[in-house]
Amino acid sequence: MLSSIVNFYSVSNTIKNSSRFFFSKTINKPLRKQEKEKKCEDRIIITHSKDLDLKDAVSSSLYQDWLNSILETNFKLHSLHFQSLDMFGSRAGFVKFKSKITLNGDSVPGIVFARGGSVAVLIKLISNETKEEYSVLTTQPRVPIGKESFPEIPAGMLDGESENFVGVAAKELEEETGITITKSQLIDLSGKAYSGKNSNGAIYPSPGGCDEFIKIYYYERSLPNETILKMNKKITGNKLEREKITLKLIKFKDLWKETSDAKSLCAFLLYEKLLQDISRK
Repeated sequence: MLSSIVNFYSVSNTIKNSSRFFFSKTINKPLRKQEKEKKCEDRIIITHSKDLDLKDAVSSSLYQDWLNSILETNFKLHSLHFQSLDMFGSRAGFVKFKSKITLNGDSVPGIVFARGGSVAVLIKLISNETKEEYSVLTTQPRVPIGKESFPEIPAGMLDGESENFVGVAAKELEEETGITITKSQLIDLSGKAYSGKNSNGAIYPSPGGCDEFIKIYYYERSLPNETILKMNKKITGNKLEREKITLKLIKFKDLWKETSDAKSLCAFLLYEKLLQDISRK
């Protein structure tokens, strides 16, 4: 499929000699004439920064998923400039681009940092002996916000597994906390709250500039008190991904004031509100 993309336009290494071409909903299927007139200019100018591999950028699922979402709306795409591309091995991890977009004839902001979907898990551990309820946060360095140790609920990127939300959530939970579970033990909080409500059954932490969506799950388990307490300050993480994680055990009811992480607070709120809805029925 990649060779068909290359033949569809001439790849350039500079903005000056950039190609002009259409994109379709599928890479090797041309848009119907009426679709082109509705969604795109007659010719879309695609440019890119020097040393950026245009083939990797346009064939990435990050870009293709964004493009498909645009083609399904009343947005009209006029031009696009790829600014940066970070590869995670053979896979595009982050793509940043600036698009010229209009909606009903009016220009709208079109800068996009594409990183795709991720999952997060809210944990509740109940002591067999005391019935005390705990949660587990991961603390790790977060360079973008200048924090050497930042607490948040266990989470991870989908890494191309866009149809395996539950499986990725279970995998991340085991990698970051050491807790092994089955997929059936996870409850889809965001799906229960937002399914069919123009949200992909997920939350969007920064829709003004980033495409990231997060599926939030809930896991509950009763364990011996000693087992729960031993989790505090436990060192975990995937060394191959350079993760340096220390677990932090907290009272479940105090989660909202133990972290300022948005997904963690959203998870806690969803849990509380869904529980309230259930109690009313």
